[in-house]
Amino acid sequence: MSEAFAQKADYALFVASCPNKRNVFEDYGVTGDISIREIGGVPAFLWPKSFWIAMRFRKMIAREPADAVFYIRDVLLAFFLTFLSGKFRNCFFFEMHSLEKFPDFVYGRIFSCARGVISTNVEKEKAVHLKWNIQKKDIISFPNGVDIRLFQRLPKKATLRKELSLPSKDIVAMYIGSMQYWKGVETIRQCAEVLKQYVFVIVGGAAKRRDGNLLELPRVAPNMVPRFLGAADVLLAPYPKHYKISSRWTSPMKLAEYMASGTPIVASDVVSVRELLDVSTAHLVNSADARQFCDGIQWAVSHMDEMHLKAEKAQRRAEEFTWEKRAGCIVDFVTEHIG
Repeated sequence: MSEAFAQKADYALFVASCPNKRNVFEDYGVTGDISIREIGGVPAFLWPKSFWIAMRFRKMIAREPADAVFYIRDVLLAFFLTFLSGKFRNCFFFEMHSLEKFPDFVYGRIFSCARGVISTNVEKEKAVHLKWNIQKKDIISFPNGVDIRLFQRLPKKATLRKELSLPSKDIVAMYIGSMQYWKGVETIRQCAEVLKQYVFVIVGGAAKRRDGNLLELPRVAPNMVPRFLGAADVLLAPYPKHYKISSRWTSPMKLAEYMASGTPIVASDVVSVRELLDVSTAHLVNSADARQFCDGIQWAVSHMDEMHLKAEKAQRRAEEFTWEKRAGCIVDFVTEHIG
């Protein structure tokens, strides 16, 4: 996202620390240059940490030009800066990823001060308008993006499996992402216990672990994600319906990457998923319940010709969600509000 912003505006990324810029650029496949400004960390004994980081940011913000525009997504940092820095408060835009992680008064303060709000999905946009009475003209939504370049000219599946030490002949059902409770990872583990004929791969944990037909691997660098996705037969996204964060608020970056890979997708049929996928681009399962999700996986494997057609359509649609298009939409929105 930062690379896309830097191509469209005079842009600098403010961070607490960035010990190895080269590694970050290589891991994310960044080819352009980005101005990164470090403020330094804060001692562990200082609490709340976000307040003391905001104090450091305040000094850096004070040195910025009078016409500087600030773009932020950290909730607590934005909240504290609205009190600590008049320059920030007068011209900042807030990108909203969560909506129930903090008390309402925290979000209310941010929304009331922000020049504009960027939501990562339509459902959150509606909620902000209705609950906090923010005018529709001051909110836009655009899902998290994908770097299409990383998915171009990948080797064939057989080559990728050999490279990644994955089984060459078995059906591989894969999940890549974080291990947060609302991601549905436990559903995948339960499916592995039932569908012994398939190999299940979970990428994103703390360590490598093998248990029968279940292989769990630690997190990989972002530029390696396309290679894993391309090695799978089916990609899994079992988001539970009973958590609002998974069923309504999330905008899964990994889902856009799933689409860009051209690999068939089996996902939960929830509102957040429907913003990116439909029945023409994935096999949607009514519930993330393990039994029903097992049925969904089996249906997909037994209808691979149809699944590949869906995957091809999903891959074409992924081009609508590039970081470049997202940055362009946001820059236009910001320009309208400060012009």
